Amino acid sequence: MNSTGLSSTLNQKGLFTRPYLIAALAVLLLFLVYAGIYTFYNGYDERSARQKELNLNVPVDSLYLSQRQYARQMDSLVLPYVKARQTSGYFTHQDRRIAYHQYRLAAPIGNVIISHGFTERKEKYQEMVYYCLKKGYQVFILDHFGHGSSSRASSDSSLVHCSDYHVWVDDLQTFIATIVHPQANGQKTILYGHSMGGGIAARTLEEYPQLVDGLILNTPLFKLLIEGIPDFAGDPVARTLVSLGKGSTYALGARAFDLKKDKVYHPLIPATYCDEKGAYWHRYTLGLTQHPSFGASWATASTLMDLTHSVVKRTNVEKITIPILLFQAERDGYVDPKGHFTFANRARNLEFYRVKGAGHEIYLESNVYTIPYFQEVFRFMGNVKKRQ
Repeated sequence: MNSTGLSSTLNQKGLFTRPYLIAALAVLLLFLVYAGIYTFYNGYDERSARQKELNLNVPVDSLYLSQRQYARQMDSLVLPYVKARQTSGYFTHQDRRIAYHQYRLAAPIGNVIISHGFTERKEKYQEMVYYCLKKGYQVFILDHFGHGSSSRASSDSSLVHCSDYHVWVDDLQTFIATIVHPQANGQKTILYGHSMGGGIAARTLEEYPQLVDGLILNTPLFKLLIEGIPDFAGDPVARTLVSLGKGSTYALGARAFDLKKDKVYHPLIPATYCDEKGAYWHRYTLGLTQHPSFGASWATASTLMDLTHSVVKRTNVEKITIPILLFQAERDGYVDPKGHFTFANRARNLEFYRVKGAGHEIYLESNVYTIPYFQEVFRFMGNVKKRQ
């Protein structure tokens, strides 16, 4: 059928009549107005003059594990060392049972709290725990609600289902106030947050600015990276599906963990470009559970969008007055760097480093990145310790 015939057919059906055309144009206009308002109120910066390149040209340090011997050193050196200093527990907050590990020292010089990322669990940070302990810092880490050994809102252990990010914020604040502070030995406390855990950590300190003495943010989730879908489209879709009763179902592109398909480490989007470390922690997690946290519900997708919008608001960011160390990864396939730029431009007391060549999980990257990365982390922690 040619274009003339198609137009005639559509016109006969009334699709090109004036009322339909006016209605279609009105809907389009409303959508454009909505998109403009949404973008105006949730706009992000494209760059930040505060960003620096992390110097990767540093001497080799014997503290850090060999990349080639990673699995052997983890099993024979790191795990026995950290487990000998590990105690585990749970605390209950508003009917949620939250699991945690703590790694105590007889004479610590400071305290580190770790807020893990989406679908992660506390055990994944044992290499970092080892470095902190060796430097004299006690470590405290929890499983966020819907992750690891903590309570869940779904019987499907692969599904991360949370309808309000304040659940994570309230749990983290309770953990720090009731578990960490009584055991801090009068020493400074630094909160470390990765990805989603970075968003939770920053938002927690916006609501409780005096809770800790320093904040380290590793590739924090301040803006979702969704290729081809603008925020002003994704946000209302998620909210609509939640309102239609689909909030507890897997979001678009998410699914349950499949032991047959997913047993072998082959990420579509690598979080780390160090296969030795990525494969090790994939195997380790499967040793803990054969159905690990794997995908988000529509409610989780919606609340993560709420979190990213709230955490970068100027009036919220400016409430944090303690020192902040922010890391951005050049090859990050999970978070949009615009969120980092926006947060950095609004923060009061911040150092901001880009790690050239690194992936999302800088703390599990190749040694060319992790050694200078951790050296910068411990330099910052030392400065926080000296701060009056």
